[in-house]
Amino acid sequence: MTGKVVMFQRTAQWIVRLPNPRYSRFTSITHQAVPWLDRFAHLAYSSVFDAFAVALTKPGLRRKLMGALCRASLRKVRDPELRRALTPDYTPMCKRLVMSGGFYGAIQRDDVELITAGIDHVERRGIVTDDGVLHEADIIVLCTGFDTHAFIRPMQLTGRDGIAVDDVWRESPRAHQTVAMPGFPNFFMMLGPHSPVGNLALTTVAESQADHILRWIERWRRYEFDTVEPTPSATDAFNAEVRAAMPNTVWTTGCDSWYLGKDGLPEVWPFTPGRHRAMLANTDLDQYELRRTLTEA
Repeated sequence: MTGKVVMFQRTAQWIVRLPNPRYSRFTSITHQAVPWLDRFAHLAYSSVFDAFAVALTKPGLRRKLMGALCRASLRKVRDPELRRALTPDYTPMCKRLVMSGGFYGAIQRDDVELITAGIDHVERRGIVTDDGVLHEADIIVLCTGFDTHAFIRPMQLTGRDGIAVDDVWRESPRAHQTVAMPGFPNFFMMLGPHSPVGNLALTTVAESQADHILRWIERWRRYEFDTVEPTPSATDAFNAEVRAAMPNTVWTTGCDSWYLGKDGLPEVWPFTPGRHRAMLANTDLDQYELRRTLTEA
């Protein structure tokens, strides 16, 4: 073997070049000495991403700008044939946008080869593509993805009167404000239906949901209720609002992606990250049914 890296790719993805500089020792020392710099940097990054997220949720100038940035990034590939192979056939951001400062440079190295033929089978010596060519390999790295519509499953969750989450989600996963479901008292989840927020990190989404859930726990500790669950009407209204917003999103512009459910509509958050945070931070108690069955000791 010659130490060559072979990348097999059937579907190209849009990539926007995003700097990822190494933090210097001076920067580390400065941030330790001045803690508010971390908060400022987090606020700055969040503000930039919130502004970018508008391009995902509705058409307009920002979506055109992001498309232009993706195409400008692709022009770093000098070889026209390689550039064509790396050019997707769908609108930028219709599938999850890849952010990388080094991919286009790495793919042009002499020891890297891009293969667009399909894989027929794997044998002892390597990978055989559907054109009959054997690509010898010492190591194979397989990127398989995951079931993005399973959420808490395959765990079995049973609610009041024996209702099962598999029955509730038979047509498609749904929840109230991405965290709770009618018929499942005192059950809250993180990263539930419609809570993936575009390209936003799942940890950031989960932090907002965790804060929301902790506020419910504090209410319970103050004996405001024994059981709580969203009302069916509030849940229906929330999901209707989400579905109505989907046609404006970039994920409905014609590509086949993991964002889409069985009905062809995306199952992600169709608004900005800021709206998701605000929704969870300002709970409308009228949308929940609170029950008291016990008295304070």
